[in-house]
Amino acid sequence: MSWTNHFAYPWAWLLVALVPAVWGLWRCRQRQALATAKTVAGLAGGQLVQGWRAWRKELGLVLASLFLVIAAAGPQWGHDPKGRVAFGRDLIIALDISRSMLARDRPNPENTAMLSRLQRAKIYVADWLDILERQGGYRVGMVWFAGQARLVCPLTDDYRHIRALLDLADPDFWGPAGRIAVSEHGAIGTSLRQGLEVALNAHEPQAEGFQDILLISDGDDQDAYPSEVAAQAQARKIRIHVLGVGRPEPPSYVPGLTPGEFLYQDGKIVETRRRDELLQALTGSTGGEYVPEELASQPVVRWWVRTYSREPKRAWSPLGSPQPRQRSELFFIAAILFLLFTLA
Repeated sequence: MSWTNHFAYPWAWLLVALVPAVWGLWRCRQRQALATAKTVAGLAGGQLVQGWRAWRKELGLVLASLFLVIAAAGPQWGHDPKGRVAFGRDLIIALDISRSMLARDRPNPENTAMLSRLQRAKIYVADWLDILERQGGYRVGMVWFAGQARLVCPLTDDYRHIRALLDLADPDFWGPAGRIAVSEHGAIGTSLRQGLEVALNAHEPQAEGFQDILLISDGDDQDAYPSEVAAQAQARKIRIHVLGVGRPEPPSYVPGLTPGEFLYQDGKIVETRRRDELLQALTGSTGGEYVPEELASQPVVRWWVRTYSREPKRAWSPLGSPQPRQRSELFFIAAILFLLFTLA
């Protein structure tokens, strides 16, 4: 940040060139006044003697002039208390809504009912939103992805809207056309690369250095490894954190379109397992953190308390860029005090 950003009118610093001129004019007038006084007193031609009183006046005049120039430049720092200023980071949640996220492989901590990976992910994020609604300051956006990805909510501090979208997330929300994509590898149902690309593009350049992605997935990726997207995130100083849902072993089965049945492909039941190696590679390449869901009963809250809430925060305002607070009055007061010091 340039030093000129701390002044509303940095061009006013050109007036500092007048300070020596004011001081020289003062010296000239003082010499003339002293010479006149000595002449009247019959002491013309005597040695010119200046005491502390004269030097005090000169010093006070120079400092008063300098502080007036600073006040005219409009010094500013801190934030205007009249404007709403928040402190936080920007986070895009990339939520996997592929059919593998419907696999029921872990029970509800509160009872023995088996919950799907997506249901548990919703609970984990909702627990964190409870905290965020009380604290505020962070902007959150959301991306849904399977074979394709879409930004369903840009960055916002409306956490209730995020919660509503979280409840709506479902593999069948867009139907097969929105869930399946075609790539060089054929038809794919899950593409981490697609989800991360949309999440990266959802971040705004002005918040660089205070941006993150929280990828929530089982890592059952059917596309190419998203190494290029991870490299882009690293270049933009955007860290990818991952909440891994599911279990690595034993494998689970993907539910079919008919309740109570499983998905088959080529006559074989489709298995799914959490790909820890892939998910850990994503976080490792960007400096993020990998959080497997079994780490805690509230894994996202744990990640928030231990890591994310401690990260550096930026100041921002829902009403626009935070306005710095003007401090000119402090320097005007100092200039007046020095003028009084000069006249005393």
